[in-house]
Amino acid sequence: MRADLLNAQAAVDWVVSNVPALERKLFDWGNRNFEIAVERQSAPAEVDLVVATGKELFPLKFNAEVGAYVNSIRSALDTLAFAIFERGCSCREKDVCFPVAETEAKFQSGDYTGAKFVESLPQAYRLRIESIKPFASGNPTLWALHKLDIRRKHHRLLSVVPQPSTLTVGVGSPFSEYRSVAMPGYLEIGERVVVGHIPAGGIEPPIAFTAFVVMNEQEFVPRKSAAAVLREFATLATSVIAMFD
Repeated sequence: MRADLLNAQAAVDWVVSNVPALERKLFDWGNRNFEIAVERQSAPAEVDLVVATGKELFPLKFNAEVGAYVNSIRSALDTLAFAIFERGCSCREKDVCFPVAETEAKFQSGDYTGAKFVESLPQAYRLRIESIKPFASGNPTLWALHKLDIRRKHHRLLSVVPQPSTLTVGVGSPFSEYRSVAMPGYLEIGERVVVGHIPAGGIEPPIAFTAFVVMNEQEFVPRKSAAAVLREFATLATSVIAMFD
């Protein structure tokens, strides 16, 4: 890789190297911080309820960590833009940033931050930028990265969904007889949430439950795990940086 791209790529690689540890920490928290119980139902009910109750607040440090990773990947693209600028373009330094437009029409008309930078690029570089389709409908992953980097400053990015990322039902109630319950919204600590059903009246099985931690931005990354989203962002940024190698 060309030397002037190494800083941008390093910002992405830092995130990639830390995602496995983040994933383990989120899994461990979701695994140990919920009480699971079977609530017996009176006849003529055909099922008993599997209920999850959160035991402690979701640590805000995880939101801060994920926000830092999102920012590092988004900043890598601006670092890339500055490396391209230093290769020779006529715009002012203050106009340099990686372009992201809201719509294709705004991109085509130059109505977006970074337009002066793009217009000043040599044709070969400008065509590469255009091929990325840096607007919401053309590159949803880039748009999500851009918007989450803004929203992280004002909103929590993570929530705990009351559906299991892992769930094991022990002997006495075969897993095939367990029925998960799709729950809209998110699990609040101390809230009692029904996460599934088992056949009524059977032997109460041991149940292992791990809550699903997701990005809390349904408009941009509908109910995906934080680790999965960060990997998608990193893959995108790496591919964009490589275009200018």
